Amino acid sequence: MEKLKKRGVSGENIRRPSSRDTDLRRWENRVKAVKDINIVIHLAATVGGIGYNQKYPATLFYDNAIMGIQMMEAARQEGVEKYNREDIAAGFEGILEELIGMHNNVRIRSSQK
Repeated sequence: MEKLKKRGVSGENIRRPSSRDTDLRRWENRVKAVKDINIVIHLAATVGGIGYNQKYPATLFYDNAIMGIQMMEAARQEGVEKYNREDIAAGFEGILEELIGMHNNVRIRSSQK
């Protein structure tokens, strides 16, 4: 988020939903997360430790697949200009900075349509 702010994006134009507050496995939460946004960098994932991953591989696969596919569909329906989904297994240090570098002209659409 700091890199976005250094590029002039105000904090009020950055959304970073927390899994505590927003279950992105639910359609209405996905739509709310992308509404009035023009760039989505989707890093959310259901994760667990090695034991959890081994015990519940199908659940993890389903949750992450449906979240990614339907986040993309919600973004399409809401008119998002750029969508990037990063599939991650454990942590994403450095990924956000790399993705921001891919979007030299970061613009956030106003909430007015």
